Amino acid sequence: MGDLYCPECKRGTEVVFDHSAGDTVCSECGLVLESHSIDETSEWRTFANESGDNDPVRVGGPTNPLLADGGLSTVISKPNGSTGDFLSSSLGRWQNRGSNPDRSLIQAFKAIATMSDRLGLVATIKAAGIEERKKEKEKKKIERKEEKKIGLRITLRFASASHLGPILYLRLFWLLTSTSISTGSVHHMIMIYQAPHSINNHAKETVCYQTFNAVDRANEIYKKVEDQKPLRGRNQDAILAACLYIACRQEDKPRTVKEICSVANGATKKEIGRAKEFIVKQLEVEMGQSMEMGTIHAGDFLRRFCSHLGMTNQAVKAAQEAVQKSEELDIRRSPISIAAAVIYIITQLSDDKKLLKDISLATGVAEGTIRNSYKDLYPYASRLIPSWYAKEEDIGNLCSP
Repeated sequence: MGDLYCPECKRGTEVVFDHSAGDTVCSECGLVLESHSIDETSEWRTFANESGDNDPVRVGGPTNPLLADGGLSTVISKPNGSTGDFLSSSLGRWQNRGSNPDRSLIQAFKAIATMSDRLGLVATIKAAGIEERKKEKEKKKIERKEEKKIGLRITLRFASASHLGPILYLRLFWLLTSTSISTGSVHHMIMIYQAPHSINNHAKETVCYQTFNAVDRANEIYKKVEDQKPLRGRNQDAILAACLYIACRQEDKPRTVKEICSVANGATKKEIGRAKEFIVKQLEVEMGQSMEMGTIHAGDFLRRFCSHLGMTNQAVKAAQEAVQKSEELDIRRSPISIAAAVIYIITQLSDDKKLLKDISLATGVAEGTIRNSYKDLYPYASRLIPSWYAKEEDIGNLCSP
C-alpha cells in the first residue's frame, strides 16, 4: 500500500495496487485512481508445472548493486526425464555447498523484505504533496519524450550501420523502452566496431529511472554496517529490525518501535533500541557527520491508526486538522501519544464512539498514556476541533479528564 491524493476523499489516502488488473484503488472510498498500469519490473508470474517443482518461475532475480555479483545467480535444475537425474542433482548439491560471499547478505535482505511485507510498507517514495506530484509527472513526461528521441536516433543510426534495415529495429524499439533500446544499440555498435568502452559506461549515459523505498534503504544501511564487520555476537534480528526502523524514518514512512517489534522475530524493544543506537553511531563514524533521521510528526501515524479503527472520512479529516493545530501548541508529549489522544477526542464527538481500549490496541499506546495526553489537550479542545465537525456545545460536553 502507498499514499496518493484521492479526488473523492479530497486528501491523500492509502491506496492498494491490484497487480492482476493493474489498478490503483483508494482503500477508503474504493475509487480507482489509476487503471491498466504497466509494471516494467521483472516478471515474477509462475505457471503450472507438471514436474511439481517448488519454484516454477521463468526468470531470475533482479540485479542488486549491494551484492558482489549484482545478484546474478545460476540454478542447476533437475531434468524432466530420468536421464541425468543423478548428475544434475549432484551438480546442484555441490553448487549449493560452494562458498558464496553474499550468502549472509541475501539471508538478511530476505528477512528485511519479510518484515516490510508484514508491515505493509510501500514500494515507492511518497510525494510531499499533490502539487509536487503533478510537477514530477510533467517533468517525467518531458524526459520520456527526450529519451524516446535519443533512442530513435540511435536506433536508426545503427540499423543502417549493421545493414539489417530500419524496419526490424523500429519494431524492436517500440516493443522495448527507449533506455533499453538505446543501451542495446550502443552495445551492438561496440560488438561490431570493438570500441574501447564498456557497456556499463554507455548505459550510464542513457536516462534511467530508479524508485527507492524503505526496503532498499534498509538493505543499504545493513550493507554499510556489515562491511565494517562489527556485527559478530550481536542479535541479528534486532539489527535487521533497527535497519528497517531507521529506513522508515529516513523515507518519511515512520513506524513505531512496537510495530517494528511485532515483526522482528522475537527481538525486544530494548534490543531494537540498542541496535538502533549502535547502527547510528557506526554510520556517523563512517560518514564523519551526524546522521539525518527525519522528524516524526503525529500526522505520520494518524491515517494508519484511523484506518485500523475504521473511522469515517469526515472523522479522519477532522483528526488531521486537529493534529496540525496541535503542533502550534506547547504539548510535551510524543507524536504517537498526541495522535492517539486526538483520535480519542474526535471519536467522542462522533456517533461512532470508540473505547479507550480499542484506541490503545490500534495505536500501541497505553491507556494511561492516552488519558494523560487527553488531559493535556483538553484545555485546547475548542481550538483544535474544526468548527465544521463539532459545535461549541458538543465540545464543552466532553468528559473532564
